[in-house]
Amino acid sequence: MTKKIVVLLLVFIPLAVLVYYFVPPVVGKSMLNKAAKTSGFEKKTIIVDGHAISYLESGQGEAIVLLHGFGARKEDWLAFGSGLRNDYRIIIPDLPGFGESAKKDGASYSVASQAKRLNDFIGALQIARAHFAGNSLGAAIVGKLAADNPDKVQTLTLLDAACVAGAQPSEMQLLMEQGKNVLSPKNREEMDALLDMVFNKKPVIPFVLMEYLVREAIAESSFREKVAHEIWKEEKYALENDSSKIKAKTLIIWGQNDRLTHISGAEILQRCIGNSRVVLIADCGHSPMLEKPAETLNAFLNFIKE
Repeated sequence: MTKKIVVLLLVFIPLAVLVYYFVPPVVGKSMLNKAAKTSGFEKKTIIVDGHAISYLESGQGEAIVLLHGFGARKEDWLAFGSGLRNDYRIIIPDLPGFGESAKKDGASYSVASQAKRLNDFIGALQIARAHFAGNSLGAAIVGKLAADNPDKVQTLTLLDAACVAGAQPSEMQLLMEQGKNVLSPKNREEMDALLDMVFNKKPVIPFVLMEYLVREAIAESSFREKVAHEIWKEEKYALENDSSKIKAKTLIIWGQNDRLTHISGAEILQRCIGNSRVVLIADCGHSPMLEKPAETLNAFLNFIKE
């Protein structure tokens, strides 16, 4: 090996290591920020219950609040939300503990705790009444808000809701009962497996963005395991238990190929919530607003415009 090659290797290898470790977090976050800006949203922060809550906002008019699920983030709603911002005021927060919102040692991140924070959050934004939509754990949280604060909820939309007791066990639930927490991936392979379960057809994700999401999941894995255990132990049936108290007009949307929350939950919620209807999205997994945004948006708009 010549001296020139050795010098090149000594320069290239440290540079490659620096690129690998530092580029994905910077570029990944930049890609998410650019996607939000391109979709017409402004990123803001507000303090609620001692938490700095990061949220996206756009538009004017009646307020629509969109809530993501466990381990997800506000950007999951961009394709869906961008179709609403010309006619409504759209608010999309990162749940405390997730995404770019803060978390606190010793704080609870249960469904009940997050619903209370959500109520305080909309109060801080001076929103007296809004349309609420939530996916998965987010659906359980907005359902709790609707049950406890009916005057705050103009309409309610539940997408592939978690915490439904009578539903048939999903593939994810069967794994959880075996002690396998698939919601807290600890490496790239486990993240790939989770995404395979979330989507009916997994999208192509750019490497740097995927690497950023994987590293975030690994860094947060112990926190996510703690929260998942808290909810699984204490609030496994929270939404179904509260559903009979929900008075708001409710739309229940479910991906027909959901492997995380069983589709039988849709019929159960429709029976429990008096003024409700169900829309099923074909060839779709656990996050219809992400996998089938146009079809999901159309169903949502038809519902809230009635």
